[in-house]
Amino acid sequence: MAVKFFNMTRADFLSKKLLFKYLSLERVLDMLTNQTIWFANPTIWKDPFEKRFIENNYNVGGVQKPYPWKGRVYCMCATQTATSEAYWNTYSASEIGVSIKFNRQNLLNELDRISNAGTRIYIGKVEYQQTHKIKGNLSSNIFLNPSGSPIINLNKEELKVRLLLLKRLAYQYENELRFFIIKDKPAKQSGTLLKYNIKNTDLIDSLSLDPRIGPMTVDLLRREFENNYGFQPISRTQKRVQRSLLYAEEKPMVIRL
Repeated sequence: MAVKFFNMTRADFLSKKLLFKYLSLERVLDMLTNQTIWFANPTIWKDPFEKRFIENNYNVGGVQKPYPWKGRVYCMCATQTATSEAYWNTYSASEIGVSIKFNRQNLLNELDRISNAGTRIYIGKVEYQQTHKIKGNLSSNIFLNPSGSPIINLNKEELKVRLLLLKRLAYQYENELRFFIIKDKPAKQSGTLLKYNIKNTDLIDSLSLDPRIGPMTVDLLRREFENNYGFQPISRTQKRVQRSLLYAEEKPMVIRL
């Protein structure tokens, strides 16, 4: 079974070439060395609204029941925004951050292969809503209940995915996509690793380094990624590893009034 999409189509996903994910340098090196992608258990997310639909019980016909995929669902988050100071501040506040740029087509091909081998994988576009709408009755939320039915089925696959795509409007700048793996049995673990079988340089188009690091650190890390992980320059002027230009100095100029 190929990857399923929610709140977007496969064509929407492939309408752009690149997808962006911000990580710590340590996490990126671990990913490239072991060729694995980390999917986190949503229960470890810091924002309580991120995990409210997993950690709370539901009133189903007068009986309280847990979220059906609790302990079975794992998520990787990515953004469609090429650069964001907020993301850099989050991932490089106390250590060096790196933005990896996934090749969408190659990433999807690999996820389809894994999904067809028996692992359920979903991709969804996050829906940003006002807090009071997220806290309201599920049946009155059009995103969760597009049919408008007064009774909605908690065991329905689409609802279980859509519950994990709701996020507060304050985070709309993240422009986020979420990738979900569903395990057959629940387990108490902080996350799971997904092994990919293609070359790092096929999965990842290029990398942007923390805009705050100095030129010598940039040169050191560039040599590491080029020599040990294959991210050689495409041409003399086009490098696959470079520092983010977020804080690049401008040349002196005369500003027009």
